[in-house]
Amino acid sequence: MKAFGITICILIFSASCSSQPSPERLLPGTYCFTAWGIRDSLFVSNDHTYRYEFYASDGKIYKSSGKWSYDSLGNEITFENFSFPNDQANNVPPGFWVSRVRITDKGEVHLMYSSEDNIYFAKK
Repeated sequence: MKAFGITICILIFSASCSSQPSPERLLPGTYCFTAWGIRDSLFVSNDHTYRYEFYASDGKIYKSSGKWSYDSLGNEITFENFSFPNDQANNVPPGFWVSRVRITDKGEVHLMYSSEDNIYFAKK
């Protein structure tokens, strides 16, 4: 009887854990950032690649691309070969961008740019 009770507890625990998709499975998609007249798009693919586009005020589009990985312990996504161009400096050398992943109560996925200021890329 004791073994039966333990088995039931394990099944209930397993079912409750599997009902929420892992954050990594929610990451692929199109993200937008719009603030201060800035418009950026980030395309995160299932094959762990990404493409980033910055739309400058002069009409030019600056792009970068590379690979991304997810760290479940830190709940962070890392983009390799990433650069943040802007209207003042478009020759920013690429590097790594590490962003915390936030899933809201409504199921929205945010890639945090600045947690302190609540600035993020929102999945569309």
